[in-house]
Amino acid sequence: MATPSSYDGILAANVNGRQKQFYSKILPAAHVAQKYHTSWACTGYPGAGGWQTGASATPVTTNVDSNTAGAFPLISPTSASGQKPHLLAFGAGQDTGATAMAGHILLVDRLADLGSIATVIGTGAVTFPGGLARYADGEGVMASVEILSSTPSLSTVQISKYTNQDGTTNRVGAVSDTLTATPLHRWVGSGGSMFLGLAAGDRGIRSIEEITIGAVNAANFSIVLYKIISKIPCSVVGGWVERDFAIQIADLPPFPVNASNYSSCLQWVFLPNAATASGSVFSGETLTTTV
Repeated sequence: MATPSSYDGILAANVNGRQKQFYSKILPAAHVAQKYHTSWACTGYPGAGGWQTGASATPVTTNVDSNTAGAFPLISPTSASGQKPHLLAFGAGQDTGATAMAGHILLVDRLADLGSIATVIGTGAVTFPGGLARYADGEGVMASVEILSSTPSLSTVQISKYTNQDGTTNRVGAVSDTLTATPLHRWVGSGGSMFLGLAAGDRGIRSIEEITIGAVNAANFSIVLYKIISKIPCSVVGGWVERDFAIQIADLPPFPVNASNYSSCLQWVFLPNAATASGSVFSGETLTTTV
C-alpha cells in the first residue's frame, strides 16, 4: 500500500496495522535552561546509547538505525515488502522532577555519528562510508555537535567541507558556538541554534568530508547527523502533550527501512526553559502504522 494521499487513506491507516510503543527516560545529569540536550545519554527504557570513543586522526563514522542500542522501539516491515512505518501520533510528558522543564521536546531521527574526534586539531578528513542509509538525498538532514563523557575547553567545530542536498560538493559550513565546560550531553550548533550552520541556500547534508577543530581540547565529542520529525511543548510536571498526524496535521511522516530491515533511530532532544534536575523522569509514546 502506498503512502495515504487522502483523509480516507489516513483513517484506514489509523485502523489497520497500527503499533503503539512506550518508552521512559531518566536524566543522568541536570539540564541547563535554554540549552539543547540529547536523550542519547539518558538511562531508562530503552537504555543509553553508545558513542565512538578514543582518539583518532580520522573520525569514525557510524550509521545508526532502530536496532541500535539507545533507539526508541520501532517495529519495521521487511524492505522487500516496499512498506514503511508511518507516524500517526507522538506524545510525551515530564513525570517527575523538582522543577518543570517548561520547554520543548523534539523527536528526531538520528542518522549517523562522527565520533573519535577528540584529538583532531585543525583540519581533518572524514571517511563517510557509503553515505546516509536513510534520507540519502540529504534533504532536511542537519548536524549538531554532541558533548559526550568529557567537556571540551573553549573549542569550536566547523563542517569545513560537505556535500549538500543537491549533490554539490565542497560546501563550507559555519563555525559552531564555543564549546564551554558545562553542561554535558548538550547539542551545540551555530548562532545559538541547535544546527551547525550550512552555506547560504543549502537545505541539508548528504555527507561530510572534512571538519575543522578550532583549538586544542582533551574532550570527546561527536558530530551527529539527524532529521527532525516533530516537536511538542512540555510545560508542567505530570502534564502530557500529543501531536496527532492523522487528523490534527494530516501528514504521516514515513520512517525509511534499510536493507537490513531496520528503520529510524528515534530519540529526543530536550530544550528546557528552566533548569531541570538530574533524575527527572520523562515518558513518551509513538503510534505508527505500516503502509
